[in-house]
Amino acid sequence: MSIRSFCKNLPLAMKVVIIIAILFLLYTVCGFFIAPPIVKSKLMSGLREQIGRKVVVEKIKLNPLALSFTMKGFEMSELNDERFFSFEEMYVNFQFSSLFRSAFTFAEIRLIAPDGQVKIMPDGQFNFSDLIPAPPVNDTSKEQSSIFPPVFVSQLKIEQGRIAFTDLSHPTPFKTTVFPLQVSLENFSTERDAVGQYLFTAKTREGEGVSCEGDISINPLVAHGKLALAGIKTNTLWKYIQDQVSFVISDGFIDMDTRYSIDMSGETIHLKLVDGAMQLEGLELVEKENMNPVLSIPSLSVKGIDIDLSNKKAVVAAVYLKKMRFQDSLDKDGIMHSQKLFFPEGSSGEGGQFSITNTTDSEDRKWSFTLNEMKMEDSRIVIENDTLTETQKVKLEPVNVNLKGVSNEKDSKMEVTLDLGLNDTGSVKMKGHAGLN
Repeated sequence: MSIRSFCKNLPLAMKVVIIIAILFLLYTVCGFFIAPPIVKSKLMSGLREQIGRKVVVEKIKLNPLALSFTMKGFEMSELNDERFFSFEEMYVNFQFSSLFRSAFTFAEIRLIAPDGQVKIMPDGQFNFSDLIPAPPVNDTSKEQSSIFPPVFVSQLKIEQGRIAFTDLSHPTPFKTTVFPLQVSLENFSTERDAVGQYLFTAKTREGEGVSCEGDISINPLVAHGKLALAGIKTNTLWKYIQDQVSFVISDGFIDMDTRYSIDMSGETIHLKLVDGAMQLEGLELVEKENMNPVLSIPSLSVKGIDIDLSNKKAVVAAVYLKKMRFQDSLDKDGIMHSQKLFFPEGSSGEGGQFSITNTTDSEDRKWSFTLNEMKMEDSRIVIENDTLTETQKVKLEPVNVNLKGVSNEKDSKMEVTLDLGLNDTGSVKMKGHAGLN
C-alpha cells in the first residue's frame, strides 16, 4: 500500500492530528535550530546599520515552547572601536497571555552583568551623544499622551551591573566605577496609573553605597519610597570639583536617608523629601597651597529634613554640631580668606555674594526656610584681621550656641543663647531674641 493511499483511507480526525504534529515538529525544529543563526545575523547587521557602531553577539537561543529568547556575549563599541556597552546574558520570556491583556506581556526579563562606559569628553559631549535621536519637530496634530506602548513585565532584574564613569572635561580627569549595580522591578506596566515595586542598590569602588526602594508608575511618572546614601566620602566629591576650588578635603564621610515622593503628572513637578537625616563625620578641609587647616568637623548631625520643591519650603528639625574647628582671616583687601578658597579668582562663583530674602506673596515666591533648633558645642573659631597695621587675632573658645526658631519668614523671631570664651581671658554670654529682617 502506498503512502498516498494510506493517508487517503485515514479518518479526517487522524489527518488533522498528523498535520498538527508535522507543523508542531517544523515549528520546534525551526525555533530551536534554524531561526537562532538567522536572528543573530539580522540583529547584528540591523544594529550596525541603525547606530553606525560595531556590534557583536556571541550566541542567540530561542525556545519556541517557552516563548523565551536568550542572547549571550553582547558587545557594542564606541566610534573609536573601544568597548562601550556589553552584557553576559539577556533573557526574555514572552507570554501567550498577551493575546488577552491587549499588552505585550513578559513573565521575566533578566540582564546579567551589563557593563557600560560613560564618558564626558573634553568638549563636554557624552560618548553616546550620537545615539540620542534629534528631538522631533513640534507637531500639534499628534497626541503626546499615548507615547508608551502597552507593556506588562511581571519581573525585571539587572544583576551584577557595572558602570565606569569618566569626566575628561576637567583639567584633572575624574574617574569612578559603580559595581555591583542591582535592579529589581515587579509588576511593571505602561498602563495609566499602574503601580509597580522597585529596588535599586549600587556601590562604588570606594565602598560608597546607594539604595532606593518603593513604588513607581511611569504613566504618569509618580514614585515614592526610601532613599539612602551610605559612606559617601567627601574626598570623592571634592575630586570632582578640585580644579574649581582652592582647598582640599582630605577626609570625611556622609550618611543620609530620607523618604521621598515625586509626582510629574501635571505641569509642575511635585518633589518632597520627608523625615530626612544626615550624618557627617570626620570632615577635614585644608588650604590647597600650604595645607593650612581651615575647617574640621568631627561630627555634624541633621535630623527631620522636610523639603517641598513645588511649594518652595524647607524645614529642618535639628542640627547638632560638636567640636568644630574653624580658622580664617580678613585679608588686606577686606575679604575673608576662606571666601577666596571656595570662589577663587576667575571661577563662576566669583564674588561669592550671599543674601537671605524674606518670603513674599508675589508670584515669584521665594523659598521659605525654618530651622527649629541648632546646637553648636565645644567648638573653636579663630579669625585674624590683616586689615590693621598689626594683625589682630580673635579666638573664640569654647563656642556654645543654641538657636531656636530660625526662619527667613518676615518678622520671625528666634531664641538665641551664646556662651563664648574670648582670647583665653574673657567670655561673652547672651540670651535673647533676634530676627533676620
